[in-house]
Amino acid sequence: MARQPLDVPDDHRTSVADLCQALRSYCKELPSSWAPAAKPMPSPTDAEIAQVVRFMAVLDVEAEKPLRSQLEFAAANMYARPLCNRLGLPIDPESIWAAVHDIFYARMRKAGPIPTGKLPAVLAYRVGATSPNTAQLERSLLNRIVTLDDIDLAVRTAISQPHGYRPLPRLQRTTKLAVKMQAGQCPDNSIERAEHLAQEYRDFWRDERSGNPTARVAQARLDRYLLRISDEATQTTLSEVPRGPAFWKAVQHLLAASPPAELPNGIDSELLLGGICDLSSQCKVWFSDRFDVDQAIEAIQRGQGQIS
Repeated sequence: MARQPLDVPDDHRTSVADLCQALRSYCKELPSSWAPAAKPMPSPTDAEIAQVVRFMAVLDVEAEKPLRSQLEFAAANMYARPLCNRLGLPIDPESIWAAVHDIFYARMRKAGPIPTGKLPAVLAYRVGATSPNTAQLERSLLNRIVTLDDIDLAVRTAISQPHGYRPLPRLQRTTKLAVKMQAGQCPDNSIERAEHLAQEYRDFWRDERSGNPTARVAQARLDRYLLRISDEATQTTLSEVPRGPAFWKAVQHLLAASPPAELPNGIDSELLLGGICDLSSQCKVWFSDRFDVDQAIEAIQRGQGQIS
């Protein structure tokens, strides 16, 4: 961006030359200035080397990175904690992560209006106008760039004012249903609704059993149906990450699509979903892989556990 030459160190020159040869061999369309493939393959020219080096200077291959859905729970420990340990900072890494995250959020979301909005470049082009060159395109991104100096300032600010950046502690329920849904990364509103529906389902059958001698048989038959639904939903969401929200959605879709032929009077689709939630509280339905729920609850109560 500073229009400075990109030099190729001797230990990188072989790799750059190999990439030039590979491009010449496998790419069908190359700039006219490039020599065509031949036997023996011609050596890369200085101009070809310069183009490849410029491309490699901005190439960033992200391999084995955590999924976006995992960053909220892993980022502070994976990235900020090693920094705190190396610098010997007695500070919660969440504070540093929150401060740095705020910079990126502000730059990406509040960089100012774009004159053409999201109009594709072809449609935004006006007849007679000149196409922007590389330098102009790069300058349009300047207000979105986060520099190392920006990050350094954010870290220093978080160190001096850690409480200003520390996120609010998350209230964690300690019921088996809530802990299992949290492990599946279900949102808080879904957990609240699930707790409410499970209680309504239990209340319904308590009232039924008090005056209907056949209620236990009817409930057992309905529970078998709900277990089959949960099994079908699990089979269709095994590859989803996180699994909890996908399983929650799949169960509701299956319940709405194929209710049992005979439902007890007063049972609707919401109470059927409450039955799934009640079975989960009995550890018969899971929103994630199986784990020791009692141990997880004890850890939360001791303030040492975090379900994510």
